[in-house]
Amino acid sequence: MAQAAMQAGAQGKYEVRRLASACEFPPPAPACPLSENTHRRRMKELLAEMEKDCRKAKWNLVRAALGLRNSTSAEHMGRN
Repeated sequence: MAQAAMQAGAQGKYEVRRLASACEFPPPAPACPLSENTHRRRMKELLAEMEKDCRKAKWNLVRAALGLRNSTSAEHMGRN
């Protein structure tokens, strides 16, 4: 029974691919994290761009996320 289900699934995938090809659908984008367009890469580029204008952009974002006000990194780490 399991083998029959696997064969039916494989047949279904083949049919879907055949239909997609006949309709000239574009192939799906890769979901691989090593692909070119990842959220991580875009955020890294955005942060680099922000740091051109503001040298402490990353630290400011961390401070804002943690709800810290007017503290330095040394104060936050307990090194004052």
